[in-house]
Amino acid sequence: VLGATHTSIVITTAVFLDLLSSPPELGYYEAITEEAASVFHKEEDFWELKSLYKLTRIDSAIRESMRHSPLSGRGIMKEVVQPNGITLPSGQEVPFGVWLGVSISGISQDERYYPDPHKYDPFRFSRARTEFALLERNKKNGNDNNTATTTATAATTATDKVITNDKNGVDVDSLTEPIIGKADDTADRNKLNGSWLSTTSEDFGAFGLGRHSCPGRWFASHIMKMTVAYIALNYEIQPIHDRPSNLIIGDLIIPPRNVTIRVRRRKTLAQGHDAHSHTQPAELS
Repeated sequence: VLGATHTSIVITTAVFLDLLSSPPELGYYEAITEEAASVFHKEEDFWELKSLYKLTRIDSAIRESMRHSPLSGRGIMKEVVQPNGITLPSGQEVPFGVWLGVSISGISQDERYYPDPHKYDPFRFSRARTEFALLERNKKNGNDNNTATTTATAATTATDKVITNDKNGVDVDSLTEPIIGKADDTADRNKLNGSWLSTTSEDFGAFGLGRHSCPGRWFASHIMKMTVAYIALNYEIQPIHDRPSNLIIGDLIIPPRNVTIRVRRRKTLAQGHDAHSHTQPAELS
């Protein structure tokens, strides 16, 4: 399936290059492996849709790579079809037949939309959801708002742990289902629901926007998450020193084709904290 969807291959390759070129002491790859091991206990779990929704870290890592290394510098391209052209809000006249688009790269590196936009942070999008789940747990346990907020922030800043019913007593649905009527206001709900890989928005145009956005983005996100999880569970991969520069061909931005990565199959499948790795799980901030 992946062989027939070149965009998914390109994005997945970028995900691994980004993860593996990060400082090893941050343990990003190990954190990804830990999450996959906490979700996939048997082969049948790979075919359960609910399993894929639990991969909040992997979902976030893929979305971050798409932000950090978009497939194209331009996107949401539209042709002017009005015979007399159009007039932009700035007053500029655009004639019939001209194509217009937005700078995907420019938006993804804009600090108005993303704090510290030039930094690669694979858990940028999952962290808020993790904090919210911890906050809900603390409120449920009777902590006041200030205590709950402080505890949730401290916990996610320190470890960004995978949340499961077994480990932390947090209903995993608070991570995997849309946030409806739980967050303090509509803006908070929209922020959390808008952090999923397949969600389109004005500040994340990788899949387009509006009624013409990519109709296959859910399928693509599922395939990529399954691929990343399977590789993490089954293979140890040696970190690389520097992130190889992307190759730019016209409007396309793709990973270089001459990079060699050393991998070996794990002797046994990774099992949570017992994953075969030389780096301890990360302290993520």
